[in-house]
Amino acid sequence: MALETINAELRRRNVWEATDLGMAMARQWFSPVYAAWFAVALPLFVLLHLACWGHWWLAPWLMWWLKPLLDRPLLYIFSHALFADPPDRRQFWRALPGLLCRRQALAALTWRRLDSARSFTLPVGQLEGLTGKARRQRLRDLSYPGRGAAVWLTVIGLHLEIALDFALIALVWILIPDFVALEFSDLLDDSDAWGQLWLNVVGFCGLSLVEPFYVAAGFALYLNRRAWLEAWDLELGFRKMATRFSKPASHLAEQSQKSR
Repeated sequence: MALETINAELRRRNVWEATDLGMAMARQWFSPVYAAWFAVALPLFVLLHLACWGHWWLAPWLMWWLKPLLDRPLLYIFSHALFADPPDRRQFWRALPGLLCRRQALAALTWRRLDSARSFTLPVGQLEGLTGKARRQRLRDLSYPGRGAAVWLTVIGLHLEIALDFALIALVWILIPDFVALEFSDLLDDSDAWGQLWLNVVGFCGLSLVEPFYVAAGFALYLNRRAWLEAWDLELGFRKMATRFSKPASHLAEQSQKSR
């Protein structure tokens, strides 16, 4: 891991500072992250509605269940951009099948699906590639105190997503002209197929606003635990010192060679 290329200040933070770092990362790489999100999530949203035609109430539940796979392209972008190696479009599409179909994808959708610290544990499987006993030991090493903050991150993200859904509905209701006889409760009616589709679109918008920030914050919590456990800040400091002291020595050797 090339720590000298990292695009963030390497220091040991508390969990809330680490979460804030994740938010800053999502803002910094907003364009490539959301391009990756909509490249995968939007076609999936459309395909689920086509597959569930006439039963559109199933689509948001399936979308929710598949969220661990949707998080993987986001983490791919964050992990490369953080180390000054942002993938181009061709690299992203080449890596996408492996992100969605391999690297413990089945486990992510079955017995690990209800993990309340999903954003924090995702890098262990995707970036480190650990499985079985090695993965469990690694999670035990990383868990305190990062896992508790990751659980709260999940809870807050869920409530924020719901709040944004209602805010989007309220915004649409405010923009409706007065001569249109429509109550606010009518926008919450899912008794017919089109009402359900409307609410599904609202839910997708709320999910899209929250999920990249959720993944970024979980990734930052993971990085922060590694910084504490592996003393990344000290390692980087020693590397800089070694580079600084090696330059005069090499300069003197070069001058000596010239003088000969």
